[in-house]
Amino acid sequence: MLEHFYFRLIQPNLSKRIIQCRSLHIMSGILMIIYALQFLADFQESWMLLLALLPPAILIIVLAIFKKKMITELNNNRVFRILEVGFLFMGCLHYLKTNQFFPAGLFGFFATFLLYILYIENRLFSFQYIDVTKDGVAIAMPTHTKKIPWSLISHIVVKDDYFTIEMHDQQISQYRIHNSLTDEEYFQFVQYCSKQRQVA
Repeated sequence: MLEHFYFRLIQPNLSKRIIQCRSLHIMSGILMIIYALQFLADFQESWMLLLALLPPAILIIVLAIFKKKMITELNNNRVFRILEVGFLFMGCLHYLKTNQFFPAGLFGFFATFLLYILYIENRLFSFQYIDVTKDGVAIAMPTHTKKIPWSLISHIVVKDDYFTIEMHDQQISQYRIHNSLTDEEYFQFVQYCSKQRQVA
């Protein structure tokens, strides 16, 4: 009998998350342009910084608007986020050096926030699963993995594209999944869940 079952989650509101991701790329690009424009006044001495900042910023904005699938692909998104965070931290340090504390705080806060968003996006844009093992049920969430021991579980039902957990306290949680179990695997899954609940 199988002792490890997993179900791929269907992310709710994924299209909304993609829109939010693109919006943050556009905001990052705008902040990078604002930071770059201050070097125009001293173009002869700072032209290399200007060229290092403006083309990536414009590229990020253009891709976020016109190439939404490309910029939200997992690896591409990670590369652009790291680029944005690096330039924004560079802007933060520059403003601190010139005693401009408000823009320094703004750039520093936004760069730190993007690092947190990158962690969430890496989870959202990759496959996430519900794992059923002898330790219980582990459900991948946007920010963490929710673990439920068998001692708290009353029933588990997998029907069509839904995975439903009922707890002993009558709390019910339901998740959309890609259900790829065969009839034989489903029978083993029901037997396995029943056995684990009895042991717990």
